[in-house]
Amino acid sequence: MKVAKKLFYGFFVVLFSAVILVNLWLLIDQRLFGHNPPKVFGYAPLVVASGSMEPTLGIGDLILVRDREEYAEGDIITFLDPGGNLVTHRVMGEEQGAFRTKGDYNNTEDTETIAREQIVGAVTARIPGVGKVSAFLREPAGVFLLAAVGFLLIEVPIWLESRKKGARRRARADGKEKS
Repeated sequence: MKVAKKLFYGFFVVLFSAVILVNLWLLIDQRLFGHNPPKVFGYAPLVVASGSMEPTLGIGDLILVRDREEYAEGDIITFLDPGGNLVTHRVMGEEQGAFRTKGDYNNTEDTETIAREQIVGAVTARIPGVGKVSAFLREPAGVFLLAAVGFLLIEVPIWLESRKKGARRRARADGKEKS
């Protein structure tokens, strides 16, 4: 039982530490290095914010986007629109070095073509619904929750160990008094 508890605790600490490190790196990559979007090992984790790619990508899905050398018809890409917003749509074709795109849910293609320089990358993975959690962890309440959980992960085991030691001391003292 003690081994299982330690393994569970160790797994939770490693997972929690990874989440903190990834969030910290994303913040540094965006704020200090100016990357939009920030990337971890070449992948940009993004949250789907609209329903334009339904049913392929749902609102709140976490997608991983990675740059490629080439893009082809049918690829789902993320790009910066002229307003600087990130958009994820499907490539419908290419003409004169620019890409025509369309959201799966939309009836018509996008009005603007996309130059290669605007493309952030292609969607390589999708994790349904996890984007909501990821977005929450970047908000002030989410950062506070991460800090609170981190504090508890460090302090609770220390507190529990001190209680055990105190109980052992009291038990020894009670045993000596009875003799």
